[in-house]
Amino acid sequence: MSISTMWKMLPIAVSAIFVALGTVNLAPANAITFNFQGDVAIDGLVNSLEGSYTVADDILELLVSDVRRQDPFLQVENPLEFFSLSVNGNNVFSGKPSNSSLISLIPVKGVFALRELLRLDVQDNFFVLQLSVATADEGPREPVAQCLVKECQGFTIFGFGSRTLPGVFGDGFVSHKPVNVVESVPEPTAAIALGVIGASMLIRRRKLSSSPHA
Repeated sequence: MSISTMWKMLPIAVSAIFVALGTVNLAPANAITFNFQGDVAIDGLVNSLEGSYTVADDILELLVSDVRRQDPFLQVENPLEFFSLSVNGNNVFSGKPSNSSLISLIPVKGVFALRELLRLDVQDNFFVLQLSVATADEGPREPVAQCLVKECQGFTIFGFGSRTLPGVFGDGFVSHKPVNVVESVPEPTAAIALGVIGASMLIRRRKLSSSPHA
């Protein structure tokens, strides 16, 4: 293969790499991370509560696609890859809890009556927490699947002390939203570098083709 032929093929190869990078970033994420936070009452006093959790997106898709109105509700045991909880800026837990579950159901009674709801239950040695997530309690009754892509309302009930008998109780509303950002284009530095290389090769190819020795 002549040198001029190699130069003609290089821009095509660079373009293929550029497309491949975009394709990799377009692949869906295999997990979703959510943040929740709000001011809630703990033994009658207002406290800030916040946390996050990460769960495989196929589990969430299964739950929101099969919402059930009565027992047996669809439940997934120990789905969390990561969970954190803090009160007034103090870390309570960070890691993989010893016991957790996600349940998809429509409650007949409760804070989000007659609305689709995704419920998270987490337990460890020193705390218990239940977080019920739904679209707004007032307004259009959107499916709970919307909570996988936008901010929703959450209501939490929790206790600290021990797994079986918490000594401190609390409850209140928290915001709940996904925080993942899925990249759909190549990284800027990679895109610029590949663009410059491609352009220089095209210029070089034109010079070679116009040369009498090409």
